[in-house]
Amino acid sequence: MIETMKIADILTELSKDPAGRMAILTDRYLSADEFAQRHQHTIFNHYEHSGRHLEQAECFALATGLWCYLRETDY
Repeated sequence: MIETMKIADILTELSKDPAGRMAILTDRYLSADEFAQRHQHTIFNHYEHSGRHLEQAECFALATGLWCYLRETDY
């Protein structure tokens, strides 16, 4: 599942919620682990409400990838 989901696409999806987008952008300055701990739930809830079930471990990995993406691109 993770391989098929592009991190940029996940950010685009999560950015549809302005409050969620702001939280993600603000939290990019946390450590990778803190960011992933916090936003694995953001990712899980978003996709669960969209009818797509992801495991918590997948969400944690995606959140870590999102943190890396934000740091590498200076989004």
